[in-house]
Amino acid sequence: MRPSPDGAERRHLMLRHVTNWWSAGLLATDAVLTCLALFVADWARHEVPVGDEVVQGWFIKPPVYLAVIVLWPVALRAFGAYDAHRTRSLIDEIGVVVPGIAVASLALVGFFYVFEFRFISRLLLAYFVGLDLIVLVNLRLVARLLMTWLASGGDRKSTRL
Repeated sequence: MRPSPDGAERRHLMLRHVTNWWSAGLLATDAVLTCLALFVADWARHEVPVGDEVVQGWFIKPPVYLAVIVLWPVALRAFGAYDAHRTRSLIDEIGVVVPGIAVASLALVGFFYVFEFRFISRLLLAYFVGLDLIVLVNLRLVARLLMTWLASGGDRKSTRL
């Protein structure tokens, strides 16, 4: 029979449990926000008068969203974006998110090539990658501020990143 955990061990187990849930929530939020960035980039490619004239209709089809839902979490996880020990500061998080998005974007371009998606605008990809970087970095900034604020018990003075 295993002895009952003491206070320190109980806190450690609880912290690990919270960290696992936090990582899973961040992973799901990353996937959803990345799909939203892709949708907005597709819309912007049609509405922003930059580049060549665009034919009517959406560039991005449902299989591309499915590929994004798979590729982004895999690439970000490979770079340690969901590892609390590797991302102790906001700079650390940016340092893993940026290359993770770069690799996922290259993998998406490979997906377009392998599955012969024609007429994918390079400008749309630039919009998407730029929006995704902005959204995911700001998500981490807001999440870090929220966790710091919650850990301080709601005290406004101790919001250190």
